Amino acid sequence: MNFIKRYQFILLILKLALAIPVCLFYVSLLDEKDLVSVPTYLWVIVLIYTIIQFVDKQINSEIPTSVSLLYYLGLLSIGLPVFLVNRFEKVDWLLVAQLGCWFLLFSVLWQMRLYVQRKNNQK
Repeated sequence: MNFIKRYQFILLILKLALAIPVCLFYVSLLDEKDLVSVPTYLWVIVLIYTIIQFVDKQINSEIPTSVSLLYYLGLLSIGLPVFLVNRFEKVDWLLVAQLGCWFLLFSVLWQMRLYVQRKNNQK
């Protein structure tokens, strides 16, 4: 575990690199029907992001709950529309997915900010 904790910043960079294509995909969508046919490679990216988030949470117990909450909101906002887009007609699922996907990116950026602050305080 200490080996992985030493490379925590690399995990953050990986999460950032995985969150950017997810956000770009959802922002580029024009129709709610596209939410149902999400490409497989995007789900693989989200799965890898989730695994890295889980490992990061296990090795770094100092991650605030607010950062985790942003991550979970982002994950819900891209996952729920796939299943609920045809059931709840009055909800604009495209807007939910387009705004919510940014929470994945914001959680990583916030965690990077906290990491840099912690490193500066140690010096």
